[in-house]
Amino acid sequence: MNKFLSLLRSGRIAGTRVGLLGSGETPVADWRILLVICALVNVTVIVYGVYSYVQVYAGNSNSTEVTVSRKSDMDTQAMSAVVKTFEVRQKTFSGLVSTPPNVLDPSL
Repeated sequence: MNKFLSLLRSGRIAGTRVGLLGSGETPVADWRILLVICALVNVTVIVYGVYSYVQVYAGNSNSTEVTVSRKSDMDTQAMSAVVKTFEVRQKTFSGLVSTPPNVLDPSL
């Protein structure tokens, strides 16, 4: 048992420089291991996604029901206050654009 635990800790087969599944032997072997792991993860995610889709489409989903409450009327006072602030901003901007600044030109 201790030999197995030390093998897992070190990641290398005892007495060799080669790791588990041939890792550390060549860069090609390392990349193959990484690509196989990535492919397995992708296949697992795709299979789970298809399974979830089929369950939801069949109506067998175990998700909780979501209830959405609606307000019967909109807050028109708040909406009109927002519109008024934009009107005030537009009037202020128009006033600033139409009047020239009262600053002396420093280049003169």
